[in-house]
Amino acid sequence: MATSRRVNRRPSRLILTRTFDGLRLIPDDARGAAEVEQWVSLVNTAIDPCLIRSYIFSYLFPKGADGKPDRAAIGAILPTMQTQIDVLDKAVARTGYLVGDGFSLADIYLMPVLEVVQRAREGNEMVQSAKSLAAYFARHAERPSYRASFPPPPPSVSRNSETNSGAP
Repeated sequence: MATSRRVNRRPSRLILTRTFDGLRLIPDDARGAAEVEQWVSLVNTAIDPCLIRSYIFSYLFPKGADGKPDRAAIGAILPTMQTQIDVLDKAVARTGYLVGDGFSLADIYLMPVLEVVQRAREGNEMVQSAKSLAAYFARHAERPSYRASFPPPPPSVSRNSETNSGAP
């Protein structure tokens, strides 16, 4: 699976770096490009699996008694989530971006993860308590390109109603 992901990203990297004028989503310099690649890999292999596939999926596909979320499983993942939120908070504190001083492919990969993890109470509390990360998310969530690309919540669910109920 990792191989197919890697193969699929190569054409997109070439397109993003050499085809379009304007915003460079992958820096031209080798160090900046490597940092973007590292963050994209970290989001794909550690942050998304923890925040989404373990935590959010515990709410979406409950395995607890009577079809409710397994609170023990959720409680067990919270320390790892906090560590990851702390790392992200520190990473964006200096410039407001994951890499360098501009919006990159790494930020594009992270933003939907932050959007979704905040739909559950604990995730929302963690992101909002990480001041630099909360500011990062709020600022980039207002980007017209981001707002246009993220699917809206179902008609009966507002973005903030989930954070109040504790479930996505």
